Amino acid sequence: MGYIANIIFLLVLVIYTVYYYFDTLSLKHLEEKMVVITIAAVFICAVLINIIQIIKDMKNDSKENVIPKIDLKKTFSDRRLIFLLFTVAYLILIKILGFFISSFIYFLFLSRLLGEKRFKVLLGVPVIMLGVIFIFFVMFLGIHLPKGLIF
Repeated sequence: MGYIANIIFLLVLVIYTVYYYFDTLSLKHLEEKMVVITIAAVFICAVLINIIQIIKDMKNDSKENVIPKIDLKKTFSDRRLIFLLFTVAYLILIKILGFFISSFIYFLFLSRLLGEKRFKVLLGVPVIMLGVIFIFFVMFLGIHLPKGLIF
């Protein structure tokens, strides 16, 4: 009966896949392009599986003569949808604020969404995780993480 949440999830997944594909068309090496094609194929498979599941659920509901009710309050209060919206916002914020600030905000909101209330944990976990990421990826491996327009 959660058709609305599934359809919203599918739409966001399709939009992100198309955006990701077109954003990476400028890659020069064949290996990089193959990775993009593989990721896009996985997303497309996820969309197809979800569409099949929605169709099966609709058929089962029609056999039982159940008319699906659209409860927008329940749909938009669902943790999965909130997580999905936070993730989309995070992906957008990376281009604006950069990886570290966006990740800090994302980890903070995600921890709160998962029920964490302790202030030290809410701030400590993202700081420690981002510190480890910075040391390992930036300092040790020399990988440049995305910088945004602001930072």
